[in-house]
Amino acid sequence: MTMTEELIGYGREHNCSDIHLTYGLEPIVRCNGKLVTLSGYGVMDDARLQQVAGEILVQSGTGATLDESLKDIDLCYETGDGTRNRVNIFRQQKHIAVAIRLLNSHIPSLDELNMPEVRGHDVTMAWRRTNYNPAIALFMELMEGHRSH
Repeated sequence: MTMTEELIGYGREHNCSDIHLTYGLEPIVRCNGKLVTLSGYGVMDDARLQQVAGEILVQSGTGATLDESLKDIDLCYETGDGTRNRVNIFRQQKHIAVAIRLLNSHIPSLDELNMPEVRGHDVTMAWRRTNYNPAIALFMELMEGHRSH
């Protein structure tokens, strides 16, 4: 198992949302809104960051390489178990840095998110109050009239 997959596994096991790999620091995860340093992985140096970033670039199939022209790239990284993650590889003070967002495989419903019920008319009226555009307002009125028949 690669260090990348090990870190992602840790993050998923502890319900973390992000993993940050930065030169000169130990890996940092965001769990329940708090940044937590992971001890036991050691401080990230250029060689380790290049290794992690290289693994991610190879797996992504983009053909991108870690040469000096690479300033910033966003991509998807899928682990061996099929979970997907958003990754940003970038340069920070001339060093590679990696930010990994752990994506949920389950998209929660509005009920699971405890969101209040919203009717289409309420959304339309709120939109009109904040983004009035006569042409779009006419279109919305026509659509509402079409739905009422």
